[in-house]
Amino acid sequence: DSAESEVFSFTNTETPEAISDYRLYVDETNGSCYLDWTDFADWGYDSYFISAFADGNTDEPVFSGEITDGQTDYEFNFPFETTTLEVNLYYRDNGVLSQPNTKTVDFENGESLVLTTEDITASAQASLEYSVSTERVLTVTLSEEQTGEYRLTGSNTLGITLAEGSNTLYAEFESDDNIFYCVTKEILYDAYPPEIVLYEDLDGKIFDSDSVVISGKVKNGTTLT
Repeated sequence: DSAESEVFSFTNTETPEAISDYRLYVDETNGSCYLDWTDFADWGYDSYFISAFADGNTDEPVFSGEITDGQTDYEFNFPFETTTLEVNLYYRDNGVLSQPNTKTVDFENGESLVLTTEDITASAQASLEYSVSTERVLTVTLSEEQTGEYRLTGSNTLGITLAEGSNTLYAEFESDDNIFYCVTKEILYDAYPPEIVLYEDLDGKIFDSDSVVISGKVKNGTTLT
């Protein structure tokens, strides 16, 4: 007896087709990912299942879990050093797991939105670094009071004017395939520089060198050199 092998495709008709779509919100600044499939859910399904893989490593998911009790959204974290992120959403119907709806985010070569400003800053502006493949509309909300829209092209940095004191910043733009790039952050804009106390009186002193070491401290803070 002999057998010949050939390449052919086969679809398991017992495996339900993938969920039609879902919204994927990616926050690279905070290393978080949020899925929302409310508008695409079927309330008759048993549950939903999410798996996510970083940098092509399918042996160790960065997240894997079943979502039950009718919940139709979920948030998980991924490592900050991630360059590509693959997210899969399944549903379970009558005990059978569906095919996945897969979305892939390429942080290195694709689109991105990153906040580079620290949580506490003396700068009057927050800096958003972005990269887009085509024109996108960025929506920025500051402390739920001020909302603005900016048209983005190419790669650049956008400055957002902060209010003195505490600011809640949220920014997002919609990309292709229902993927949204976003960032949310609490930023404290401290408009007043700290008071510095010097250990010696420099009034009237003249220095011949190009530089000089001065010792002191920030009031109510730590020693400076």
